[in-house]
Amino acid sequence: MFKIRDQRIAMPPDRLEAYRLENSRMTVAAYRYRPFVLVLGLLYAAGIIYGSLIPFQLRPLTWEAAWAGFWAMPYLDLGAASRADWVANLLLYVPLSFLLLGAMWPREGGVSRIATAWAVLVLCFALAVGVEFLQQFFAPRTVSQNDLLAEGLGAVIGVVVWWGYGPTLSTMASGVARSGAGAPRAAFQLYRLALVFVSLFPFDFVVSGRELDQRLANIALWHVAGFERSFAHGSAELVAPLLAYAPLGALAALSDRRASLGSALALGLGLAAVLEVAQLFVFSAATSIFTVIAAGAGAAVGFLAARLAGRMPARRARHWLRVGAV
Repeated sequence: MFKIRDQRIAMPPDRLEAYRLENSRMTVAAYRYRPFVLVLGLLYAAGIIYGSLIPFQLRPLTWEAAWAGFWAMPYLDLGAASRADWVANLLLYVPLSFLLLGAMWPREGGVSRIATAWAVLVLCFALAVGVEFLQQFFAPRTVSQNDLLAEGLGAVIGVVVWWGYGPTLSTMASGVARSGAGAPRAAFQLYRLALVFVSLFPFDFVVSGRELDQRLANIALWHVAGFERSFAHGSAELVAPLLAYAPLGALAALSDRRASLGSALALGLGLAAVLEVAQLFVFSAATSIFTVIAAGAGAAVGFLAARLAGRMPARRARHWLRVGAV
């Protein structure tokens, strides 16, 4: 049975034992969610099939022609403009293999886990091949070896991610669902991962020196995209990172009582700065120094809101929750 990786934090023995006990309970509870994860994976597979055949415009084609066309599918030389679509196909199959392997993950290690991983890869690749074959019957869908390569790599990445981090992530998610003592800490880690994923999406990284020169030539760090359209669009570009990082600051306050406003501000500024640097290598990303500033402000605002809510009487907190819901 897997165990969540304990952080080496200095704490009294009684608190350390309670922390480990809570993690152990979260680990056991994570296995109880496997049927739900399996259903989620199957629904996701159905969504892949549905989305891959939209708009369901039948193309007159015989099975013989479809079979011949499938074996003769081309390998395309994709440029930077088409890379986002290729990466989207890759990312499409990452959650599928991740969910399926998580649902079938054996409790014991060794050969059983290796066999399960291979079985998941075979299932995902079979689905990819079947979908690519069926797409020939639906206009305006096209097929290529690039799509199959991307989908196969996506399945492999999903398996690798689960093998390395899936048990820990599922334990964290279980802790959030159970609202135990480790729920804020688990939610903080999961939300930070979500920010990284969203910031780098659609992962159309530059792959050559020429593309990097082209990307760097279009960067204006002191410019906010949107203001050339209207003040409202530019303001939305600044408000978005503020709102995105506010929950991160709030979760930091809830997960660590020793955290300070300065640490929350540094957390938001640091993470946003690292992601902005990473976005320099993402072809379709928009980078700006003002995004980093807004992210730091958002983390600070979220931290203050969480600390204020923690000191607020329960009756008043319920009142403001009802007002916010209305």
